[in-house]
Amino acid sequence: MRSIVRHAAHSAITRSGIINIPVLAEEIRRRNTRENAALEDIEYELLRLAQRLNAAIEFDRRAAGVVMPTGIGDGMSTLPMVPAAPARD
Repeated sequence: MRSIVRHAAHSAITRSGIINIPVLAEEIRRRNTRENAALEDIEYELLRLAQRLNAAIEFDRRAAGVVMPTGIGDGMSTLPMVPAAPARD
Protein backbone atom coordinates (compact mmCIF):
# COMPACT_ATOMS: atom_id res chain seq x y z
CA MET A 1 0.00 0.00 0.00
CA ARG A 2 2.86 2.38 0.74
CA SER A 3 4.10 2.23 -2.85
CA ILE A 4 0.58 3.02 -4.08
CA VAL A 5 0.36 5.98 -1.70
CA ARG A 6 3.83 7.17 -2.71
CA HIS A 7 2.98 7.02 -6.42
CA ALA A 8 -0.36 8.82 -5.91
CA ALA A 9 1.29 11.55 -3.82
CA HIS A 10 4.02 12.16 -6.39
CA SER A 11 1.39 12.29 -9.15
CA ALA A 12 -0.64 14.83 -7.19
CA ILE A 13 2.42 17.00 -6.61
CA THR A 14 3.30 16.85 -10.31
CA ARG A 15 -0.29 17.58 -11.37
CA SER A 16 -1.19 20.42 -8.99
CA GLY A 17 1.64 20.96 -6.53
CA ILE A 18 -0.73 20.13 -3.64
CA ILE A 19 -1.64 16.93 -1.82
CA ASN A 20 -5.29 17.11 -0.80
CA ILE A 21 -5.16 14.48 1.94
CA PRO A 22 -8.85 13.45 2.30
CA VAL A 23 -9.62 13.52 -1.42
CA LEU A 24 -6.52 11.63 -2.49
CA ALA A 25 -6.93 9.09 0.32
CA GLU A 26 -10.49 8.37 -0.79
CA GLU A 27 -9.35 7.97 -4.41
CA ILE A 28 -6.65 5.53 -3.34
CA ARG A 29 -9.08 3.56 -1.17
CA ARG A 30 -11.64 3.28 -3.97
CA ARG A 31 -9.08 2.22 -6.56
CA ASN A 32 -7.55 -0.40 -4.26
CA THR A 33 -10.46 -2.08 -2.50
CA ARG A 34 -8.61 -5.42 -2.53
CA GLU A 35 -6.00 -3.93 -0.21
CA ASN A 36 -8.75 -3.44 2.41
CA ALA A 37 -6.91 -0.48 3.95
CA ALA A 38 -8.70 1.86 6.34
CA LEU A 39 -9.18 5.40 5.06
CA GLU A 40 -7.51 6.75 8.21
CA ASP A 41 -4.40 4.65 7.56
CA ILE A 42 -4.14 5.94 4.01
CA GLU A 43 -4.60 9.53 5.20
CA TYR A 44 -1.88 9.01 7.81
CA GLU A 45 0.58 7.67 5.22
CA LEU A 46 -0.22 10.55 2.85
CA LEU A 47 0.31 13.11 5.59
CA ARG A 48 3.63 11.56 6.63
CA LEU A 49 4.84 11.49 3.05
CA ALA A 50 3.66 15.03 2.30
CA GLN A 51 5.48 16.34 5.35
CA ARG A 52 8.65 14.48 4.42
CA LEU A 53 8.49 15.93 0.88
CA ASN A 54 7.67 19.45 2.18
CA ALA A 55 4.65 19.39 -0.12
CA ALA A 56 1.73 21.78 0.16
CA ILE A 57 -1.09 20.06 2.06
CA GLU A 58 -4.82 20.65 1.75
CA PHE A 59 -7.70 19.23 3.77
CA ASP A 60 -10.67 20.11 1.56
CA ARG A 61 -13.16 17.31 0.95
CA ARG A 62 -15.29 19.71 -1.11
CA ALA A 63 -12.57 19.98 -3.75
CA ALA A 64 -13.76 16.73 -5.29
CA GLY A 65 -17.41 16.97 -4.34
CA VAL A 66 -17.07 14.43 -1.53
CA VAL A 67 -20.20 14.45 0.57
CA MET A 68 -20.39 13.55 4.23
CA PRO A 69 -23.42 12.22 6.12
CA THR A 70 -25.20 14.90 8.10
CA GLY A 71 -26.42 12.51 10.77
CA ILE A 72 -29.92 13.92 10.30
CA GLY A 73 -32.30 11.55 8.57
CA ASP A 74 -30.80 9.88 5.53
CA GLY A 75 -29.75 13.09 3.77
CA MET A 76 -26.26 13.92 2.69
CA SER A 77 -24.65 17.33 2.57
CA THR A 78 -21.35 18.84 1.66
CA LEU A 79 -19.14 20.15 4.40
CA PRO A 80 -19.90 23.76 5.34
CA MET A 81 -17.75 26.47 3.85
CA VAL A 82 -15.59 28.17 6.44
CA PRO A 83 -14.15 31.52 5.39
CA ALA A 84 -10.42 31.95 5.82
CA ALA A 85 -9.20 34.41 8.40
CA PRO A 86 -7.82 37.62 6.89
CA ALA A 87 -4.06 37.76 6.63
CA ARG A 88 -2.27 39.99 9.09
CA ASP A 89 0.73 42.02 8.03
